[in-house]
Amino acid sequence: MLLWLVSAVQDSHERPLKTGWSEDILVPSHGLEPLSAYPLVPPDRNLLPTFPVNWNFAANNLLPGWRCRVSGRNLWDMGTVSHNGATWLGIILVDLRLFALESPLISLTGTQVQSVRMRGRVRRSEDFEGTVIFQLVTYSEKPDGTLEQVAVNGFEVRDTRGEEKDTFSINRKVELPKRVTHLRFRIETTFKGALYVEQPFLTAEQTARGKK
Repeated sequence: MLLWLVSAVQDSHERPLKTGWSEDILVPSHGLEPLSAYPLVPPDRNLLPTFPVNWNFAANNLLPGWRCRVSGRNLWDMGTVSHNGATWLGIILVDLRLFALESPLISLTGTQVQSVRMRGRVRRSEDFEGTVIFQLVTYSEKPDGTLEQVAVNGFEVRDTRGEEKDTFSINRKVELPKRVTHLRFRIETTFKGALYVEQPFLTAEQTARGKK
């Protein structure tokens, strides 16, 4: 059972807020080191950074490989837990706030990727209120080397139930226009309560050489 955040929500009003927070939080404040999808070995490898095991914000406010954004002071707790062999990132917000988690830029140079697939699961506390959206942001590299945003493909996680009670899953294929050279994966939520996000997956679905 995933009990860490559920119990934390229950006693949240009896605990002091974490200190050192400004109105809008961006951790880290600087950009992330870009990743490369090349080479696609194995062809279905996850292009996203791996959630660390037993990570907790109180001990280290940098989630390796990821960037977190919170609107306001009311991020109560955040950390990773293990459940059924998978690593889940848990977040608590004590009132309705924006929370976003984003990957580094991922270069597609040399891959001939034509489409990708996003997969993930989330669990929510009984008192959860809000939305969870998985996004794929695509970019095109201009002649001067700068990036221009092409599109934001967003999918709300809802309705489709996973195998476990209160687990919601998403499995979406996204076609990529030929001009797309870079990707960024993002989870954007506006909620209060407790939310668990299982290690997400972004894989190459199809290349110019055919389907994987």
